[in-house]
Amino acid sequence: MVRTLVRALAVVPLLAFPLMPSPALAAQTSASISIVQQATLVSSTTIAVTVHYSCQPPNSATFLGGPSNSFLAVDVSQNGAQGAGSVTANCDDQNNVATVDVSGGPFVPGSAAAFAFVDNADFSSNATASAEITIR
Repeated sequence: MVRTLVRALAVVPLLAFPLMPSPALAAQTSASISIVQQATLVSSTTIAVTVHYSCQPPNSATFLGGPSNSFLAVDVSQNGAQGAGSVTANCDDQNNVATVDVSGGPFVPGSAAAFAFVDNADFSSNATASAEITIR
């Protein structure tokens, strides 16, 4: 199971690579994210994954797009099946909770590998997490 989890998580960051900030911006990061270990099976093609996160607002002096461009993404792999989902993140330097509907699959009750990423609108505050979750 650990090897499967490691292999699955090795692929997921590559999918998000074009979205990653440059190393110079990454050094300025002040964000956190964690994945709740239990996910809910909504249907065979959708699971609900809850994450706790915090990120700083974008710097208004350098970014004109507004905070609505901040995002939180979750990818899940289980027995060769994959899925992804995202929501708008509330980057307000507070602790927040979001439940993300991850679509794909097919998913079944049991263990799965999850990867989560939160980023504010100007890429100056971001974090990643990976975890083994249980789909129920």
